[in-house]
Amino acid sequence: MPYVPQDVLDEIHQMKNQLREIQGRLNIRPAQNQVTGGDVTVGDGGTFKVNNLSGGPAFYVGGIGPAHPDGSPQRGLLAYREDGTLAISVSTVTADPQTFILRDRTGNWLVSENATGLLATPYISAGGWTGETEQPAVFTTSTSFTNIMYMPFIKQHPNVRAHYLVRASDASTSGEIRLVDGSGTQIGPTINVPLGTFTFDYIEGAIAGSHLSQTYLHWQARVTAGPGTIGVKGLATWGIKS
Repeated sequence: MPYVPQDVLDEIHQMKNQLREIQGRLNIRPAQNQVTGGDVTVGDGGTFKVNNLSGGPAFYVGGIGPAHPDGSPQRGLLAYREDGTLAISVSTVTADPQTFILRDRTGNWLVSENATGLLATPYISAGGWTGETEQPAVFTTSTSFTNIMYMPFIKQHPNVRAHYLVRASDASTSGEIRLVDGSGTQIGPTINVPLGTFTFDYIEGAIAGSHLSQTYLHWQARVTAGPGTIGVKGLATWGIKS
């Protein structure tokens, strides 16, 4: 056996140990499809893209098309349904600045922002008009709360804002009004109607029930003093945020 210097054997042994250590570290590193810390950055105009099972687009964020009307690159977000229809986008679709759009399967805009801010769609009614001197057509002489008006209501917001017109029939009569749901649960405060009052205002309050549950809203009134009547007319009513 030829003579091999001891220091060479030591070097080979050390190299073997280092190789085993490297192999061990490779076996315990995170999977290549996971990020266990830090950020993932796609720069230089790149796009993070996810395809659906058929190979079509499911999600884009970053560089998207088309380019802006002036030819500059566009950065935005596109999310598609499995059938390939566009559902959500943050992008330029006309000459306007980028807008958020939620679409149905046929491409109709369900929810979108206006190019200069606020809401573009859906259009929301502002309620009906009433005469400045109009008197409530429904009233009561009862000293107990009595249902005066009602309307069907479907809950889509946690609170409700209800406008009203209220009138005490004469200067010697006062009363109270309140808003309740179909189960009789009061919404918002009880409104005092001083002697001879003839005015309009609104109240706000939380409304019970789950999302899209149906109930009825009732305006109730009662006389607290005097020989006359208390009348109330419901005006515009909205669901609002809390």
